[in-house]
Amino acid sequence: MSRMVLAFALGLAAPSRAAKPDAALQDAARLYAQKNYSAALAGFRRAARAHPDSPAAVAEGLALLRLGRPARAQESFSAYARARRARDARVGPAMAAMAAASAPYVMFGDEPGKAEMLLEFSRAWAAGRPKTALAWEMEGYGALLSADRPTLAECALRLRSLEPGSALGPFFSGFAEVLAEDRAAARADFAQAIRLDPTFQPARAALAQLPAPRASVGHGGLIAGAAALCTLAAALLLRRRRAVH
Repeated sequence: MSRMVLAFALGLAAPSRAAKPDAALQDAARLYAQKNYSAALAGFRRAARAHPDSPAAVAEGLALLRLGRPARAQESFSAYARARRARDARVGPAMAAMAAASAPYVMFGDEPGKAEMLLEFSRAWAAGRPKTALAWEMEGYGALLSADRPTLAECALRLRSLEPGSALGPFFSGFAEVLAEDRAAARADFAQAIRLDPTFQPARAALAQLPAPRASVGHGGLIAGAAALCTLAAALLLRRRRAVH
């Protein structure tokens, strides 16, 4: 799915609209694919400065990580997340936050080594700046993809403390409970996430698909489905941002 997501997010598969920001972004993406990260960074940075909530801001952060500059990558990801949250408030706060946190994973799809790089980055960021909710949101999304129960539980705990009004804390906690085979606790967590943000469709989908307490059903499909829904949301928002220019 990696090439499809790249094309989807950047709009490379769509008919050309001859928009200068798109052309610059595509040129920078080609340089990135060629591993010419310094040149790609310059192109992403120009596009991101013009439109902070565009895919270029995410790509800028990834290029900075490839160049060994995590502190600057934090700034790029944070700027993108702030802009996305502000722009996409209409889709609901939790979905806007999840889309921002998952965007670095969506951008460039399954680029070799990227998931591991992002996991190491988000862990170091969360450990070094524990009051940064975005770091825990990014790490939680990565843990959701890898079905990492201890990390999901830790991220849930941190987010519940940092942002008690956010649905992401109980959402991640719900999947930690799914992995622990405690469906009653998972159901309560997903229900809490919905109460906090009734528009958060991934929580609604998780609650609806949660097997009955006595049912003998694996949890892999539920987790994969939630991760796919969050990934699709990020891709849609990345593409939507391109469409307005």
